[in-house]
Amino acid sequence: MYWNILTDLLKYGLILVLGFALMSCGHWRDRYFDGGVDELTQLDVREKLGKPHIVETSLLDKKTMWVYRVAIPESELDSSGLSNVGAGVAGIGNAVASLVGKGEQGGATREGIVCLRYELTFDEERLLREWVRQTCQLKKPENPFGLRETR
Repeated sequence: MYWNILTDLLKYGLILVLGFALMSCGHWRDRYFDGGVDELTQLDVREKLGKPHIVETSLLDKKTMWVYRVAIPESELDSSGLSNVGAGVAGIGNAVASLVGKGEQGGATREGIVCLRYELTFDEERLLREWVRQTCQLKKPENPFGLRETR
């Protein structure tokens, strides 16, 4: 009887700990801005992230919006590392396939890049009041040889 209660407590405790661990996942910038709403100043953000890419100031409500664009590997979005497990398995599969001449890029997998756009809104006192993260499009690199693609 006590054994069943103990195993149930352990099982539900483990589920609870895993749930909290997954909720804490996210990119470090997200956690920085979440914790900095109503606390971070423009100077704090500039020291951490550098000069913003775009600055827009509203004359009517005296708010200022800063925009940062960041290109990061997909693995940085998954701070839990769970996506790396799948990538590791895929990498092993490609390495084995490359031994028989069927692999990609000599057995190495290529990680995707994600473009993120952070829009930070500051009030007239230069305090961060809200922020939004959106995905943005990366430009396709131009053909360095200047040749047209043929089909």
